[in-house]
Amino acid sequence: MNLFGSWQNSTGAGGANTTGSDAAYTGYSSNASASVKQLEFLGSHVCTTQATSTVQKSRPACVVCPKARYLNLVVDNESGAAFHSSDSNSVITFTPIEDTSESS
Repeated sequence: MNLFGSWQNSTGAGGANTTGSDAAYTGYSSNASASVKQLEFLGSHVCTTQATSTVQKSRPACVVCPKARYLNLVVDNESGAAFHSSDSNSVITFTPIEDTSESS
């Protein structure tokens, strides 16, 4: 599973034809694999394609330095399997990390 981002200063549409709303990403002309190359690569999560109830976690998948106020996140699932029967059972968390050298 690969994570890509499109940064912008206002809500809504972003680069590489991201829309800012939950949807299946198709990119330009329904060519998502070519379109994600225009986005910032944020990181990967290696997962199993085995149907299992085992919780899969990876930390940290990446460290992201925000380039604008809003992020359109594109999740490229190349595993060949669905994440889960319900999207509400999947979580991607962004946790701010404060640089202690800047806080003083």
